[in-house]
Amino acid sequence: KDGGHGSGETHAGVAEFTAEEGTVGVPPRVALCLTKGAGLASLAGVGQVGVRYFRLPRSAKSRVQFQPRGEGFHAGGRATANIDLERVLQESLLGHTALTVGDWLPIRHDGFTYELVVRDLEPEPHLALLDTDLTVEVL
Repeated sequence: KDGGHGSGETHAGVAEFTAEEGTVGVPPRVALCLTKGAGLASLAGVGQVGVRYFRLPRSAKSRVQFQPRGEGFHAGGRATANIDLERVLQESLLGHTALTVGDWLPIRHDGFTYELVVRDLEPEPHLALLDTDLTVEVL
C-alpha cells in the first residue's frame, strides 16, 4: 500500500523481491502499480510504503481482463503494432506471482513499451498466479 498518498495498492509474492537483509527493494512492476499514472520517477515522492503479509486466494481457474493505456498498441502514433500478444503476455506474466485489479503491466515488444491495466480479475480482485489456468482477455 502507498502510505496514504492515493497512488495505489498492489500485491506481490516474495519471489519478486531481492534486497539486502533488513530492507525491501521495490521491483519496477510493483513501483509502477504503486505510482499509477505518475510514473516511476514519482516513487521518491510516495514516501513510506507499507508492507504486510497477506495470503492471496488461489484458484485452479482464473480470468483477467487487460485494457491498454494511452495510445494502446499504436506506439508513437504508428499503425497498430503487429504483436503476438498471447506469447508476449505469457512471457511478461512468468515473473509475476500475483495480480490485483488496477495493476499496471508493462510489456515490451519491438523496442516499445506498452502498458496494460488489469480491469477485471476473477474469481477474486487479487489472486496468486501460481498453479492457475489463467484465461486472458484484452479489451
